[in-house]
Amino acid sequence: MKREEICRRLLGTATQLFLDSKDPVSVHALASNAIEHADFLAQQHKGSGLKDHVLAMFPDMELRDLKRMRNKHYRVIKHSHNFKNEPFDISKEMADFGDTSNDYILFNCWFDFMGCGFPIPLAAQVFQTWFFRMYPKTLNPEHDFDFPLFDILMDLPRFVQKQKLCEAVIEVGKWKEVMEHENTDRRPLCLG
Repeated sequence: MKREEICRRLLGTATQLFLDSKDPVSVHALASNAIEHADFLAQQHKGSGLKDHVLAMFPDMELRDLKRMRNKHYRVIKHSHNFKNEPFDISKEMADFGDTSNDYILFNCWFDFMGCGFPIPLAAQVFQTWFFRMYPKTLNPEHDFDFPLFDILMDLPRFVQKQKLCEAVIEVGKWKEVMEHENTDRRPLCLG
């Protein structure tokens, strides 16, 4: 099995669970495992990944700071003890964890994976557009972009935001030109 297949499997399953609004902890664990592979693949295929872009945009940030932010919840999910061999206070460490904690990590993974030239599932393509509508200043803080699939989502309740994402996946799935495009992985998100 190739690294890209492992990454695709982890990401696909994480994305399906995310779309189904099931088990955000498992989504986070799967996506956090995938992000290591996606970043490695991005470095191999194009010499940089999203983390390099973030570090360039924020020159005062160091790689270890970015990894600390990215792994904040994952470290607690994956390990029972911290670096000093003290057990994590799960309720304290996970107090700010929720479904939205998975937005960025899923986006980061799919961004790096797609940037390598691998086809990605329709749901991941729609998710990326949804992410930019959820966080409109991510692309460019100085410019508002038009996303025809979504109105502004930020002020809606979370379940409505996710509902609109799922509805858009179904709608775009009817678009023949997208489904037949070489950049679309037509396999299901969860692979057997």
